[in-house]
Amino acid sequence: MCADPVASLGVMRIACLILGVLLLGGCSRERAEETSQKVNPRLAKSGQQLADEPEIPVANDSSESISSDGKKTSPPAVGKSQAVGSSGKATALTPAQLAGLKKRSLAGEVAAQLELGNAHFEGNGVPVNKQAAEYWWRLAAAQQNEVAADNLRLLYTKPGEGVSFFGTHTDGNRIVYLVDSSGSMGFGQRFQEEKDELIRSVRSLKPHINFTVIFYDDAPHFPKPLKMQPATKANVEAMAKWVVAVRLGSENRMIPALRNALTLKPDTIFLLSDGMSDFDPAEICASVRHLNAKAKARIHTISMHDLAGQRLMKQIAAENKGEYRHVAPKGNRRR
Repeated sequence: MCADPVASLGVMRIACLILGVLLLGGCSRERAEETSQKVNPRLAKSGQQLADEPEIPVANDSSESISSDGKKTSPPAVGKSQAVGSSGKATALTPAQLAGLKKRSLAGEVAAQLELGNAHFEGNGVPVNKQAAEYWWRLAAAQQNEVAADNLRLLYTKPGEGVSFFGTHTDGNRIVYLVDSSGSMGFGQRFQEEKDELIRSVRSLKPHINFTVIFYDDAPHFPKPLKMQPATKANVEAMAKWVVAVRLGSENRMIPALRNALTLKPDTIFLLSDGMSDFDPAEICASVRHLNAKAKARIHTISMHDLAGQRLMKQIAAENKGEYRHVAPKGNRRR
């Protein structure tokens, strides 16, 4: 029996149509795969693919950095806040690092100010310069940086020297600064120079030392109540603020102030005056000996600019186990 040619033709057409559809679908899939390869891979990430990727570590703050292997590392030496004289030896700073430190310091970054002060103090990349170190440390200390404040206290006090005041040193632990605020201290820069050195010396005191400051003119002046206080950071800065506010009086009356000082049982007194030429040395020295008979404090004396009273000041020091020093005007000092 012969097949119907018309029916056979219809079957063939249907078969070709199915084959065409299948071929078209395969091409469409190939084009889709090619297109997907051209898509930005960052935009293509989603779902399981993103979850399977390794976790990227993140630093907690700017004081940490991330190494290439994904581990947290310490920051480089530049800008690290540490006290001078630490056991770790810092890598020498390059000119570029120093320039960066200065730029950040001028912008007010406290860590950079501290580190730049350290560099000047240690001669790290720059010549040793204590004045520059003090400048940058003071800026950092003003922003409540405790390391900078500690560095300032120790800046001019070398190991074994103890406390110094206008170049006179003591290893005492109970110290009274007895300093002149009479009218003659108003000549030139005497009073300001006295205050600057007084604040520097007080800031160099270690916390175990007890101290106070008494100014004298017509009467004694001191923070009330009159007492010794430990040289903690808070006490030192409170005293520095008080010293800045003290004003000049008129007459030079040292004995009442010395009497106040000796009631505190100090082991050391720094006595400063710009001249006591109006007083009888024998009378004043007899009063000092009487007042100090029990306390037996060591009295170091300093003549500020004026040599007129040096005989008296030398005798007070000699009779009370102290040292005498004359502080000349800055323009007359030997370099």
